[in-house]
Amino acid sequence: MAIKKFTAVYYRISKKYKNNIRMQKKFCREYCHSKNITYFKEYEDIGFRGNVINRPALKELLRDVEEGVVNRIVVYKVDRLGRDFNYLNSLNESFSKSGVNLVSATQNFNFGTREGKFILRILMVLAEFESELTSSRIVDGLRARKG
Repeated sequence: MAIKKFTAVYYRISKKYKNNIRMQKKFCREYCHSKNITYFKEYEDIGFRGNVINRPALKELLRDVEEGVVNRIVVYKVDRLGRDFNYLNSLNESFSKSGVNLVSATQNFNFGTREGKFILRILMVLAEFESELTSSRIVDGLRARKG
């Protein structure tokens, strides 16, 4: 008997902002509804920065991908998976090898095409850049406080 595959919906927020997680859920659930996706499992990591790869829900998602029960992963934006280019790229390669499609509920690109893969890599680089920029601003702010 064939395994019934499902869509995985992944959420991540850096801090415990309930409105942010609700917003992600709203967009991802609306996406699923618009595509008639009724069989999905949600994974939620709260309080983890994007450059942290050791996240409980992400680990569970990756186990499910490895077990072959996931056929699609929906995220609010690609940077929800992470903010390190090399890690995001390796995740995407792993998903592709497993036959899993990565979809962003708000970034309307087909990541399965040549053009979509190109855009995905740009989004990955931008996610890493944004993380580094934020870190730099925090360090600058701390230095300014010390006087």
